Amino acid sequence: MPGSAAIAGPPRGSAELALERDRLVEAARGYAEASLADATRRAYRSDLEDFSLWCHQRQVASLPAAPETVCLYLTDLAQRGRAVSTLGRRLAALKLAHRTGGHEPSPTEDVAVRQVMRGIRRTVGVAPRRQAAPLVIQQLRVLLAANPDESVQDLQDYALLLLGFAFAGRASDLVSLDVSDLEFTDRGLLVHLRGSKTDQEKAGEVIAVPTGQHQETDPILAVRRWLSLSALTAGPVWRGVNRWGNLSSERLSTRGVTRAIRRAVARTKMDPEHLSSHSLRAGFATSAAAAGASERSIAAQTRHRSMATLRRYIRLATAFDENAVSKVGL
Repeated sequence: MPGSAAIAGPPRGSAELALERDRLVEAARGYAEASLADATRRAYRSDLEDFSLWCHQRQVASLPAAPETVCLYLTDLAQRGRAVSTLGRRLAALKLAHRTGGHEPSPTEDVAVRQVMRGIRRTVGVAPRRQAAPLVIQQLRVLLAANPDESVQDLQDYALLLLGFAFAGRASDLVSLDVSDLEFTDRGLLVHLRGSKTDQEKAGEVIAVPTGQHQETDPILAVRRWLSLSALTAGPVWRGVNRWGNLSSERLSTRGVTRAIRRAVARTKMDPEHLSSHSLRAGFATSAAAAGASERSIAAQTRHRSMATLRRYIRLATAFDENAVSKVGL
């Protein structure tokens, strides 16, 4: 085509092409890493470090690893009481490491490895270990009533527990919220979630939190009060509090949510065992089911992708309702 050479520009030298290739390779590596959630990437890194150390101690190669090595590693983990879900994640990390390193086929796809893993599942079982205990609405009221409401920490804990329960999201979603993500309306609060574990591409979603029926447990009042008294107008809604009781600029971690729950529990006679940052989400699902809310409405608030997971909470809440045993006259 006439003029095409002028449009394309003069040919570039090998040095310039090499620099561009390096830049594109680095960008591609970044995109590849972004395909995994931060938590997954950290977990995989930890899994690979564990496998590498195990191989080093036994003087066998870790990358590429022989199928026999992977079989023995899985067997050792199973005999040390590791959960089947943990073994599955270790395999996923090993598979990704081998593929990324150009070592294919991955030993995780070997027939022997698959057989060992299948045998472990049948022997150990795949039932999940005991999960975080749900913090139900009756317990939440007890915790809130015991809050001294005297310090910055107290004020944040109060609002955090209430919104965490009503928002019913994962703790990672809760602590990711910025002030700009909160939209107050005449009917309550719209929480704009920019991304989550189940929304890795950050399409975003909006979660409605209606105004509470009781002033002492109204999440909207609690959050408004927290933002007003803390004078926060931008940045993270939930933040760390230093030893002098001052609010920091650092975003609160999910462990901070667990610590808030346990601080509240410590003021009561409740048992803190098995309570964690997940207890608020589990507690909402359990409480909503006990109050007669439908599966669909509960799932809409919790954003559960797996109805099987959600139904575990519903079965717990309704275990004695319409129970056949109560009909036989014992």
